[in-house]
Amino acid sequence: MRRPTPSLQCVGVWLLLVAVLPATAGVRINEIHYRPKNESTEEEFIELWNHSEKTVSLAGWRLDRGVDFSFTNQVLPPDTGLVIASNPRRLAGQHPNLKNIAGPWNGRLGNNGELIRLIDASGKTVDKVRYATEGNWSRRVRGSLQEGHRGWVWHSRHDAGGRSLELRQPDLPSGHGQNWATSQTDGGTPGIKNSVHTDDLPPMILEAAHSPSLPTSTDGVTVSVSIVDEKIKDVTAQLHFRNDGTEKFETVAMNRQKQNLFKAFIPPRPDSTVVEFFVAALDSSKNKRTWPNAGPDCPRALYQVADNQPGPGRPVHRIILTSKERSELATIGKLPWYRTSDAQMNGTFINREGGKVSVRYNVGVRLRGTTSRAA
Repeated sequence: MRRPTPSLQCVGVWLLLVAVLPATAGVRINEIHYRPKNESTEEEFIELWNHSEKTVSLAGWRLDRGVDFSFTNQVLPPDTGLVIASNPRRLAGQHPNLKNIAGPWNGRLGNNGELIRLIDASGKTVDKVRYATEGNWSRRVRGSLQEGHRGWVWHSRHDAGGRSLELRQPDLPSGHGQNWATSQTDGGTPGIKNSVHTDDLPPMILEAAHSPSLPTSTDGVTVSVSIVDEKIKDVTAQLHFRNDGTEKFETVAMNRQKQNLFKAFIPPRPDSTVVEFFVAALDSSKNKRTWPNAGPDCPRALYQVADNQPGPGRPVHRIILTSKERSELATIGKLPWYRTSDAQMNGTFINREGGKVSVRYNVGVRLRGTTSRAA
């Protein structure tokens, strides 16, 4: 499949409810090459790196998710790596200076995401990473033109673009896409320091949520995020929001509730208003991150005010789009079936069912079907 050429780039988001836990640098999953440019599974590899100050024996350790590999007598001195390869001979031919190689493994890495887990001889989880090709692991960009419409697609060079995924800051939790980035060199950096390594990562903005998820015109909305940083006490955060169709964003400071938890309030809005919002965080070194990382024309998080809602016990399935993208989707629906477009709009999906509410930001929304899609 031909990859779209990046234009307006935005980091998208998967909303994952994850615990914000301190990380202890040790042996970590440090680099993942899961989908080489030529689609050859024999060029896949996973790199482990010992970020501690002690030599670690890997005897009895195992990769038991994603792929299966059992370690024997390998040891990792401080600040060294071990590359586990699908085909060690093939990888050694591509990287002649690479010496510390193990393999082959059983299985293959998933092209659209995978859980990789490293366990020690007692079965205890040492590290695990669930990588992906969307959300914080990728960028949202404008796709190719389809019958006059360019929707949003996910694009990342580690997804069959010749690059690997590299861990950036090993002292911070490795389970979040914001702590990973595409390698700066083709084929990745097996056996050497990661090309995107840093000791001072921009603050990670996690667990973004708005509450209530289905506000009425009498409800203000609280936006909350968890932020992770090397010096969390020095981090400041701001909430930016506007009504759909308004040119400028309003900005308010987010108040720290706990060490990692920040909140800010958006006053009530009229019925049917769609609100766009994003969060910015700044650390003591002036490193800045926005969630979502949006340019002028890129998707942001959305919610909608609705006074007419089903009763508390009834399920709700709601898709929220800006008026511009909602109109574009309607225009696509008027195309004849033989001149269709699969361009995806950006939206928020809200599900309330069985007493539980689920919110997903930056989802892709398009028309499905062939002759039936206009219906």
